[in-house]
Amino acid sequence: MMPNPELANATRRGTVENVSEMPTTEKLQSAWVKGKERLVQGEKRFEHYVVEHPVKSVLIAVGAGLTVGWLLGRKR
Repeated sequence: MMPNPELANATRRGTVENVSEMPTTEKLQSAWVKGKERLVQGEKRFEHYVVEHPVKSVLIAVGAGLTVGWLLGRKR
């Protein structure tokens, strides 16, 4: 199900006054659009951080990988 472009544009502009008055499918579509926008913003922030701090990013990834490997590899 693809979001309604008109609803998405209205939501971005803030012209939808009361979400509770919208039909359920439009609420879902609005939530889908907002969630997708937040994901894209988060991805951009993540990429910016990695570009600005490459060594720190690699060390964090290595540390996380070692920790997960140690937790999964230990005998119970």
